[in-house]
Amino acid sequence: MDRTSEYKKMSNEGLVDLLLNRYHKKLRYDVLTITPLFERVVNVHGNSHNTLAAAKNLFDKVVAHLQFHLTKEEQMLFPALVQLSDLNQFKALKGPIYCMRSDHQHDDEDLKQLKILMDDFVPPLGACQSYQKLMVLLREFVEDTFEHMKIENEILFPRFEVEG
Repeated sequence: MDRTSEYKKMSNEGLVDLLLNRYHKKLRYDVLTITPLFERVVNVHGNSHNTLAAAKNLFDKVVAHLQFHLTKEEQMLFPALVQLSDLNQFKALKGPIYCMRSDHQHDDEDLKQLKILMDDFVPPLGACQSYQKLMVLLREFVEDTFEHMKIENEILFPRFEVEG
């Protein structure tokens, strides 16, 4: 369900709170669940499904990057976005927002590649319950991350991108 119009009505503080409490917390929780499950599936099925190991390596790379990215947002960017009040301060955010957008583009490409490696998260015929659960969790992780980036790129960041 697209909630873009609802999110556009939210204050900066409300939007940041949503991002922190809905997306950042969930991403960290999901990683704790997915990582050991992914390792188990690779160990059991990696020989017969040759893209699993590459997908796991890509997932680990994405997670490491996202965790660093989330920390930058939480410790630097989001507090500034909530506290700013004047145009000159907004201009100072041009560089950090550009970096966040660049990170998002990189993560978007990696997540799309993960979808390809994992056959759009459709488990192979006869997949065990762990494999099936992994696919469900990975699909949700990727969809949540895409939605998270969309909220920032299309709603939050444009509020602070000023010309001049």
